[in-house]
Amino acid sequence: MNEDDSAEVGAWADKVLEKDPGNPIARYVAWQAIEDDDESAARIYMLEESVKAMKAVVDRRPDDMSEDMQLVYASMLSDLASYMYLTGRKDEAMEIAEEFKKYDIFGNIPGRLVYYATIIEKYDFNRIIEELENEEIEDMISEYCRAIALYELDKGNVADASNALLDAISLAPDMIFYILGMWDVDDIEPEGFDEDEFDCSIGELELVAVILSDLWSAEDDRLAFLGHVAFALGYLTDRITDKEEIEMLESSYDDLDIFFMMSESRDKLRSWGKSGRGQSEVDEEAIQVLREMSDVGLFRGINKS
Repeated sequence: MNEDDSAEVGAWADKVLEKDPGNPIARYVAWQAIEDDDESAARIYMLEESVKAMKAVVDRRPDDMSEDMQLVYASMLSDLASYMYLTGRKDEAMEIAEEFKKYDIFGNIPGRLVYYATIIEKYDFNRIIEELENEEIEDMISEYCRAIALYELDKGNVADASNALLDAISLAPDMIFYILGMWDVDDIEPEGFDEDEFDCSIGELELVAVILSDLWSAEDDRLAFLGHVAFALGYLTDRITDKEEIEMLESSYDDLDIFFMMSESRDKLRSWGKSGRGQSEVDEEAIQVLREMSDVGLFRGINKS
């Protein structure tokens, strides 16, 4: 399971299955090693059967699971919940995700996202807040989901939602641009990808971007709120370079009486970059600027009525 090469992984799994054809972990690993998406979908029964077999083992000795077994079982459930979710079988995805949540102590991003996404899609925003208040794991998807819940619950005031959204951005500043489709995951160079920043692989990042994009796009005003923050961050950090977009943003900031503060902050951050400060430091300062701007009118006009 620690092999990086899919063919090597599949070969090892096949050797195990020759001796133990019903081994659920080997069948799961063999399914994971399938690189063709169509074939992987066609053989999803391998994953379903592996989950069923593992659940039987887990149910027989729920208090006697090793950490390795718990990790594998949670991973199986995460993959199956993600498949069900993406193929429109949302009720089944929710049931599997709830089982996953019992065993995930590792912060598995896809499984956690499917779990919270299914709750958000039922518009049960109070449950999202309650669940996250009891969470011991802090990650970007939790904060993005918290921001949606707070935005929908706090009618007429987006202060708490904006703080949660900025918390999410602070954990992986580039992510918001993938969610909005301003950047394409396919353009990422694998050798330059930092899994630690996103807490996931490139493949998982694509899944996360798709699901979070769908959640934020479900309501027009919800998407406008996300875009408002993304464009402000892009303006401050020079991630937005199109001249017409910049002029449009500066006009809107002028209408909000914050143009001088925004442009002055952008110039300061530019000088930081030129002086050798890293992107992470620039992003941290930019997010702090946005927190301060929220108190002086950045979110004026987008509060829900």
